[in-house]
Amino acid sequence: MFDNLRIHPDMLPVSGEEKRLLAKSCAGEFQTKSLHRDLTMIEITKEGRLLWASFDQELYFSDEDLPEEYLVKEGEESLLLMGGFEVPVRKITWVEEKEYTGEVKFYDHVADLWYEFIAHFSNGKLSHIEKASPLPEPLEVDIL
Repeated sequence: MFDNLRIHPDMLPVSGEEKRLLAKSCAGEFQTKSLHRDLTMIEITKEGRLLWASFDQELYFSDEDLPEEYLVKEGEESLLLMGGFEVPVRKITWVEEKEYTGEVKFYDHVADLWYEFIAHFSNGKLSHIEKASPLPEPLEVDIL
């Protein structure tokens, strides 16, 4: 399995054009297999903190208007609409990974290009992000 990872495209080491493309196409959401691997929502904040969403008990069902984003700040309530079916409103608590040291690889396929990044963390703080793909030029391989 994998987790979903959110990051603001402005934090990524790509051109302005690619940031706009990533913001429009994937809204700053990627997949990762570097952490929980159980469909957890992960976020790298603009401050460089590594967070994961913990869904508390179900609160109630609601037919109220959907908020613009289904994941909201800690302690607030939200509704997620999946395939036209309502699911329970849940309370979301964001948990910080304060001790994490290592790499978090995240990726997505956007506009026929594979984008992959590596975020480096030390004691729970982001030190830098590097671009692992796509290659700046198409890779050409001679077949003998």
